[in-house]
Amino acid sequence: MKTETITNDGTIEISIGRNIVRQRPISEIDRKSVAGVAFDTAVAALESFHLEARKVGANVLLSTIGQRQTLDPSITNTTIQLANCYGSVQSFKAQCEKSFAALVAVPQLLPSDAVSASIDLEIRTWYRSLSIAERVNVLAKIEDGADFGRIELALLRSPVAVADLDLKVITASWERARRAASPDQDASITAGLETCEWAERGLLQIGAAFRSSLDSSLWTGQRLLNVIVACANPQVQAGYGVFGFGVREVADTRRGLSQRLLTPAQAFA
Repeated sequence: MKTETITNDGTIEISIGRNIVRQRPISEIDRKSVAGVAFDTAVAALESFHLEARKVGANVLLSTIGQRQTLDPSITNTTIQLANCYGSVQSFKAQCEKSFAALVAVPQLLPSDAVSASIDLEIRTWYRSLSIAERVNVLAKIEDGADFGRIELALLRSPVAVADLDLKVITASWERARRAASPDQDASITAGLETCEWAERGLLQIGAAFRSSLDSSLWTGQRLLNVIVACANPQVQAGYGVFGFGVREVADTRRGLSQRLLTPAQAFA
């Protein structure tokens, strides 16, 4: 039976069987976002598994081997569910990052815009003619919030690389201005990314709790990864991180599974 409580320090504690998942509180609207729903779905999946495991364990008509065999489909299903939830968060995170990139994108010159190209070149020529002290002064003003947007634009569109330190200051200022120009969109994107981080943290706890409840001699990490990689759903395949697996492990597993589908001669051709 799942219970959710708020501790004295404001932490959310979700008890699922013998497992406790701890999360910082978030707003109701963020809890209902794609990432928030994915987390709650994973909590429900873990709770469902625990109930099934308890039911199977209480069946005196089943031998130990019979209990394991009966529970295996539930383990497989829960593995897929948790990976799907994590994959959903990764997909939503990618959408938020794409939206952020579009928000702060530097508009590129149109081939026909000779006037803007000429202004860009004039600004870049001027900037490169500055002494080190003069450049430092310009960058300091940019950091302090001076409205040098047209200078920033010309330098960000430069076909010749700008010094790393200069570029860091200019890019940060450009992004601040773009975000300030669209506060509602910026707030939405920021909240989305923060909720993804929140959900990821919780899902990793859930993944660890699920693995700890399994017989590791039968359900090894490799067996769990096999289930994920063999699933036809791309979102499930992308959710391998819920159990802490890395891209190399996934690549090795995918290669191993593909070789099993080949004849020995084909596999090593």
